[in-house]
Order: sequence, then C-alpha cells, then structure tokens
Amino acid sequence: MALTKITSSGIADDAIDSVHLADGGVDNAHLATGISASKLTGTLTGDVTGDVSGSAATVTGAAQSAITSLGTLTTLSVDNITINGNDISSTAGTDLTLTPLSGQQLVLDGTVIVDAGVVTGATSITSTAFVGGLTGNASTATALANARTLGGVSFDGSANINLPGVNTAGNQNTTGSAATLTTARTLGGVSFDGSANINLPGVNAAGSQNTTGSAATLTTARTLGGVSFDGSANINLPGVNAAGNQNTSGTAANLSGTPNITVGTISSGNTTTTGYLRGPTSFTIDPATHGDNTGTVVIAGNLQVDGTTTTINSTTVAIDDLNFSIATDAADSAAANNAGITIGGAGATLLYTHATTSWDMNKPLNVTGNIGVSGTVDGRDVATDGTKLDTVATSANLYVHPNHSGDVVSAADGAMTIQTDAVDIAMLSATGTASSSTYLRGDNAWSTVDALPSQSGHAGKYLTTDATDASWATLDTDANTTTKGLYEHEHTIDANYSISSGSNALSAGPITIDTGYSVTVPTGSTWVIV
Repeated sequence: MALTKITSSGIADDAIDSVHLADGGVDNAHLATGISASKLTGTLTGDVTGDVSGSAATVTGAAQSAITSLGTLTTLSVDNITINGNDISSTAGTDLTLTPLSGQQLVLDGTVIVDAGVVTGATSITSTAFVGGLTGNASTATALANARTLGGVSFDGSANINLPGVNTAGNQNTTGSAATLTTARTLGGVSFDGSANINLPGVNAAGSQNTTGSAATLTTARTLGGVSFDGSANINLPGVNAAGNQNTSGTAANLSGTPNITVGTISSGNTTTTGYLRGPTSFTIDPATHGDNTGTVVIAGNLQVDGTTTTINSTTVAIDDLNFSIATDAADSAAANNAGITIGGAGATLLYTHATTSWDMNKPLNVTGNIGVSGTVDGRDVATDGTKLDTVATSANLYVHPNHSGDVVSAADGAMTIQTDAVDIAMLSATGTASSSTYLRGDNAWSTVDALPSQSGHAGKYLTTDATDASWATLDTDANTTTKGLYEHEHTIDANYSISSGSNALSAGPITIDTGYSVTVPTGSTWVIV
C-alpha cells in the first residue's frame, strides 16, 4: 500500500538515509513545498532552489554573481591576491595594480589623493633619494645648481669665498674713475684729482682768492634814499629807519613802467586799484579774526565768477533774490537738459529733462497740505475723477482690479490664476531643505522620506516594520493556524480559476460559477465544497 504521508514522529532519528531510499524514490511529486532538516548526511545531487543557510567546507560550481555574502573570513584568496586582516599581499606577478574607473581618484588616509599620476594632499614626502627632476623653490640647499662669479671668484654656495681687494690681498677691476679723477680739476687755483686733500688760499690757508670785480666794496658808491652807499658799512635811511623823509616825487630810476614788486605783509587802510588784483594759484581773502574762517567778506556790487567750479563750504547759504536762475547761458531747452539740483550723499536729484520737457525727481515727494493740479496726473483728469469720487460714500470701497499677465494672470473681475510652473521651490516659505529625498508636509515643512530597504533578492516578499526600521519578510502561505474566528470568501466565481497541480482546495458552499467561467481541477487534486 502506498503511503500518503510520513511524519517525523513515527520515524526515529537517522532511521532513513540514502541506503533506504531507492534512486528517484523521492521526487517533487512526493515532497511538500520544502525539506527542513537539522542535518543532511551524504551527497545532495541536483539543483537547490531557494535560500540555503548553514556552513559548508567548500562551494563548487556556484556562479560568482550568485554569491552575495561570505560571512566573516579569516583569510580570502582571489587569484594571486590574499587579504588577511590588515594585510593585502600578492603571490605572483611583477606589479600590483589598482585601477580606478575613469574620473575616479585613489584616496589614502583620507587626505592623500592620487589622480592620473598626480599626488596631492601629502604634507611631506621622505626619501633617501629622488629620481627625476623636481620643480619649485627649495627652503634650503647645500649648493647652487650653476656656480656664479662674485668679484672674479666662482661661488656655488657650498663654502665661503674671499674677494681680492675686499677681504683679502689683491685688487678689484674698477675700470673708470674711482680711486682718483681721470682728469684733475682746479679748485680755487689749486689742482685737485681726488688722491689727497687740498688747502685753498684765502679759505683754509694763508693767501687770497682772485675775486675780480667789486666784492668787498662797490667800485662806485650809490645813493640810496639820499644816503651814499658803497657797501663798506650799514646806512640809515631818513623816513625809513631814521628820522626824516624820503622824496617820493617822480619815478624811480630803475622802477619805470609797471614792474612786479614782491613784498611780505602790507597793512593799510582802503586800497584803490584801477586794474587786476592778482595772486598765486590759490588766493585767500581772510577777514579778521585771521586763520579761523570767521569774519565777513562783502562784495559791494555784482559778483561774477568766470571759473568752471564754484565751491561753497559754509553750512548755510542765504539768498535774498526772489528768482534763482540755473543754466542761464543755455541757448534752448536741449542745452538745458539735466540742469537742476543734486544733493550729495543722498543721491537725490531734481533735474530738467528736455525729451519730455519736464522736471524729473528720483526720490519720493512728501507734501503737507493740498496739491493743486492743472491738467492730468499720470494721464488721469483729476478734476473729472474728483467729481466721480464725490458721489462715492465715505465708507465705500471702490476698486477696479487691473488685468495682469505673466506667472499670475487676473481678469477685471478679480479672478486670479497661477500659471503652470510659475511657483518654484525657492518661492515656498517652507521650513527645512528641499531635495530628491524630501517631501512637503501639510504643515509647510520639508520632511525626509524613510528609505526603503534594498529590493534586490526579495522577490515575492512583503514590506514590514518594527515601528523603527522597515524590512522584507516572506509570506507564510503554508500556515495552518489563524487568530481569526472565521474565513470569508465570495460565493460567486466570476473568473477562470485553476487549482495548482498537486494541491487541493476547500470552499464553503453553496458556490455559483458565473456563465462563461470555469474552475479546473487537475488530476490528483481535489476540490471539496462543504
């Protein structure tokens, strides 16, 4: 008699082994969905489908891409490379090659970067010998690469040198006049070539210098202010530094015409001139008290300034004129363009614009009191509009919504529409940071999306969580217990259904199969309706 089921409660441990099973005696038709055993002894031949856990001394014939984890290994050998603890070694070959992807860098110790043969980030490199050229400046060196000549002596920096004529016996080539003058010169009648000091007669030695001409006294005495003067002694002039008067009638012998006279300070009463009052490049009129920018300068008449710039450094300017004229030399409106007033520091201007024949202000205008307008304001007739406003109640709100275009479109009735893509992330006043891994919550805050665990290798599983971390779990389709008191199912079958081969099905009747649909029960399977 064929056995329909073998349970482990009726078979002793190790009672069935390969000796007791004929070849092919157990196959898919005789097994449930899987075999679970604490120990399998002997050779397992054929393909293994599903997850295999446990330890194996060796694994052969497995595709490398199918091995996803090796657990903890003490030593791993791949071809000629052995990884053991903190050591990576090679057992053969000439070179040990690390080949990054295109654009990748090798990073050592988190700071030293090797990229396309260039090493950066190393604070120091120590070696007993470098092969090849080094570029840059050395902080120290024992010798110059190319010796230089100093004062005729070769110098490469490896040792001190002595210079002839400087710190050792010998001479330096000083072509030219250095020790002496090439040509001697005569100073006060004495030849001088620079080889020794000289004495000058009448200066620092006995003798006289040739002073041809009138030096000690004037050859011919002259009369100054009526007093004879030959230079041999000081004189006093009557009316100047002695009692008496000077004759100031006529013209001085050497002051005819209009000569220039340079004097220091002149103190006088009123001064009358019939020509120019001329001064230096900067000419100052300083009323008393002098030097403190006080006092008053009065121009008794008209004042005309012909220069290009008039600068007033006072704090208050008072003008009694009723009319203040600007650009009076402008021939027409075009010539007066940009005439007006500019306030330094504030950048405020009130300028005349010829193109619109108007005053243009670049700052707001605050007015206390009424404004009278003759004409229009921004194209609107104020008088006409004012009449319309008079008919509006004091508490009324009158507003005509203008039409808008662009990102926000509105009509005269006030309806507004935000165009597609008109509002970007930067315009949202949300808290947090927007990124590819965040979403906008209802409280206007960016929040991070919880990352899903990797889906690779978890086909057919469902997502579950322990309230902290998410993970994949296998649905137990073979469970034969439930916490539910009842199982419910529809009593009408409105789709084609086939019971899996080798499986039975159970339904609670009555069951109605809709027209056009069927239930297929394969050979060896049973469908029970209770």
